[in-house]
Amino acid sequence: MHFARFIAFMFVIAASCASTAFCFAVGPKSASVLSPKKVLMIGDSLSVGSFGDRMQDFLVSTFSDAQVGYIAACGSSPEHWLQSEPAFVSRCGYRIKNPKDSSKSQVGRYEDGKPPKYYPVPKIETTLNYWKPDLVIVQLGTNWFDLLAESQSETVIASLDAILDRFAQAVAKSPSHPKLIWVTPPDCHKFRKVQSLVTSAIKRAASRNQFRVVDSSKMIHYEPGKSGGDGVHLATASADEWAEKVTKQLRSMISISATVRARASSTGAFAEVIE
Repeated sequence: MHFARFIAFMFVIAASCASTAFCFAVGPKSASVLSPKKVLMIGDSLSVGSFGDRMQDFLVSTFSDAQVGYIAACGSSPEHWLQSEPAFVSRCGYRIKNPKDSSKSQVGRYEDGKPPKYYPVPKIETTLNYWKPDLVIVQLGTNWFDLLAESQSETVIASLDAILDRFAQAVAKSPSHPKLIWVTPPDCHKFRKVQSLVTSAIKRAASRNQFRVVDSSKMIHYEPGKSGGDGVHLATASADEWAEKVTKQLRSMISISATVRARASSTGAFAEVIE
């Protein structure tokens, strides 16, 4: 008798799934495949390095040079990009991919022990207002490891949650209403005890604000002396491995329009913002 009732119950559930396409395949509306034409990626020092090289190559080859902007600032965290927060100047490296004038695109890194020039981080609201991308890819959160290593209090966690919400809302409310994909930090050796807190915070924000996450936490395993030298930043081979796995996930999220490469867009204002 109980078995018969179970079979009947499962039949009802199956019928409901077939008619509503709901059931176990349910997900937020953001789970549909994205079809962007203009893309902006921003990041921290990991995007200044080899990972950024690979990601920029991927985006340009996918969307064309004129449709891709990339800004990365060493030492930056999500709050540094928000208009309501104090200005932040990066002193350890930057990446600028200028879609209008390639002569203004540059990467500033340490060379022969000499630091790069200082780079004032542009605010995300201003950048989005001028560039008007359809998709924003964010690689930030690495520089919260230091903060969390000192304290994992409820107050600290709540402050990170609030910053992520403000960031996501700034993207959603910008003129072009772009979709947002957040690439979480990869495994690191130095801050392994707290890195999951950043990933969890980003995932919570994604749930609240309906954006997507590329979870990098298990894409690579940081081995000191092999993956990198300081326990956080990646040697070229590890950065390339991470980028390959990130781009694989991005390909599953993004549908490339046949008109992307043919579409010509004005990017002069964006060029002014990221110079």
